[in-house]
Amino acid sequence: MKMRLLLLFMGMISVYSNAFPNISKDEYAIGKVFLVNNDTLSVYIKIDRLINLQNSIMYVDTTTGKEYILKPEKAKGFCLIYPDDTMYFESIPDFQRALFHAKYKKVFFVHCLQKGKIPLYYFVDIKLVKEGLDMVPTERGRYFALFRDEWFPVSKESYWTDSRKILSALKSFAVPKEWKDLVLKVDSSQLKFEDTIEFINLCNNLLSE
Repeated sequence: MKMRLLLLFMGMISVYSNAFPNISKDEYAIGKVFLVNNDTLSVYIKIDRLINLQNSIMYVDTTTGKEYILKPEKAKGFCLIYPDDTMYFESIPDFQRALFHAKYKKVFFVHCLQKGKIPLYYFVDIKLVKEGLDMVPTERGRYFALFRDEWFPVSKESYWTDSRKILSALKSFAVPKEWKDLVLKVDSSQLKFEDTIEFINLCNNLLSE
């Protein structure tokens, strides 16, 4: 999953289509688009940086060969299909609540890593980083967990604090001994930002049915 995200950032994931010769194997991936009227379209999706795909996608309809631009507010989501995996993106209208920033007041396509009792997403935004005397915009990737209609960001810079906030929210719903064991695992730095998927899986296992 980490390697696939890295390749997606670089805009290099693609598949070849014999149906439309003008579709470059270096620019398009097989996918599906899920429209708001519940229609599902088989398409070729133009590969771009993840931060751009979050705002809109360009796709070619496999039945007509026509090219379209699709914004998140016009769809339920889309997916990129590979031989060993499928990457899903959901259209989330209230994601600005997760970003805690007033300027984000629109719908995004958000990469959904997994469902479950605590769904986990991955999102890239812009962070200003000091470089010499200047503030330089830099892409920042973060995980976002959703529990009981509340978003919990998980960043590399504050992984321990973010993980502890999630565990605090789970405390009254979790099996006590297993909850304490996971707290100890986080406090002893056995889990890091790169282990966020594993951490959320462990959190899912904490919750009683």
